Amino acid sequence: MRPLPSERLNQKIKAVWRINSLIATFCWTGFLICPIIVLIVLTEISRIWLVIPIALFLVWRVPAFFVFPRIRYARWRYEILHDEVDILEGLFFVTRTIIPMIRVQYTDTSQGPIMRAFKLSSVAIVTAGGTVKIPGLTPQDADALRDKIAALAKIAKEDV
Repeated sequence: MRPLPSERLNQKIKAVWRINSLIATFCWTGFLICPIIVLIVLTEISRIWLVIPIALFLVWRVPAFFVFPRIRYARWRYEILHDEVDILEGLFFVTRTIIPMIRVQYTDTSQGPIMRAFKLSSVAIVTAGGTVKIPGLTPQDADALRDKIAALAKIAKEDV
């Protein structure tokens, strides 16, 4: 069995995940709770039908804000080796992804507004099978990682 990848994400990524969770909570509130309130106002259904979905909603969203970012951070690891990229991630189901350098088509860095506020970036590794992102890196680390993966992928393709 192979050892776990050694590199970790920046600690600030937990705050980014919490803010993303808060935004998702507001969106889900609009989609789920507002129609129930309208239904209760327009019909004369008991208010208990409002309390039950709100309680169920909070049972999911509170851990999503407080607990899940810590678990995700503890599990998220990556390592860039000479011939592959090794990524371990997951919340309930842990996924280990090994990307051979020969399969890398290109790499990219990105920053959304929340990541930019925390001075973080993501590196996207694109293959024919899809895209894998490594979030929560400082912009300097993300640029260096992107360039390193691109250079290793070029070497791997030249060796074929």
